Amino acid sequence: MQRSYWDAHFHIPRRGQEDLSVFLSRCEAEGLTHFFAGGYDPADWQRQLTLKLSFQGKLKNSFGLHPWWIADNPDKSKEAIQLLAEMLPQADALGECGLDYFYIEKLAGNKGPIDKDYLKALQFELFAEQLELAQKYQKPAVLHIVKALEPALKAIDETKCQVTQTCDLLNRDPKVKYRIAPERYENPPNSTAELATATLKSSKRNDVLGIVHSCPAKREWIYEFQRRGLLVSFGPSILKKSRLELAAALKEVNPARMLVETDFSGEGLGDYDPKTLFRVAKAAGSALGLSEEEVLGYSAQALESLFSKKSIQ
Repeated sequence: MQRSYWDAHFHIPRRGQEDLSVFLSRCEAEGLTHFFAGGYDPADWQRQLTLKLSFQGKLKNSFGLHPWWIADNPDKSKEAIQLLAEMLPQADALGECGLDYFYIEKLAGNKGPIDKDYLKALQFELFAEQLELAQKYQKPAVLHIVKALEPALKAIDETKCQVTQTCDLLNRDPKVKYRIAPERYENPPNSTAELATATLKSSKRNDVLGIVHSCPAKREWIYEFQRRGLLVSFGPSILKKSRLELAAALKEVNPARMLVETDFSGEGLGDYDPKTLFRVAKAAGSALGLSEEEVLGYSAQALESLFSKKSIQ
């Protein structure tokens, strides 16, 4: 049987078209046939539109205003959100969108005095607007969240949108307790089996509510995300963990709701290494007692269900 695997998150490089045929042939030889692209800014959306036809049905695209771009271009953001509303029907998903307060602090260190509070408020405002657009157009939303999880969850809970949530959770403070929407989770599950049941019951449509992109391999966070109905997606960062560390961290993972990704963002498609995805799948599988192929199969099935709007068992 022919293999057909997905990269759950990668980025279209600016030099993407020049070696596309070679890229696809190289990936297909490994069994990697489908790709989910994260969006960044209006120029990136146009690149995705240009390339999507060349991918011959093997690319799912997403348009969104990345929080980095918003922080770098505050004066252009309001006009860009209007353009996003016009272009979103041409996309399979909305994203990346979200909050990155770490990036704002980094800007302050590199550029000198900036109005950090204003940039954080602007990111939050445009994040909420993008969630509303995702709800309006019934698009999955790809979320990027760094050092801003609590306000991000507040925006998500208030929007109550049935969308895909993709989170970059970096530099978190493990002492902070993030709230769970009480109307959706009155009785927290005590086991993985109860967790899967509660996840399905928490959604009005009985389908996937989200993806945690590049999810940290930490048990307590995996538990919190899965009890919210989120898929968890693991990238190359888990390769830094030992098998025992991963086994402890992934103890609560429901394999049917787990994705794998490369999170590729190189200069050109020639820099893309499909074996990265297989290394991630092998590491996750080793921790869970699954084969590399089983992990890749679960990931592909979950993404196909997401885009066809079918429930994941």
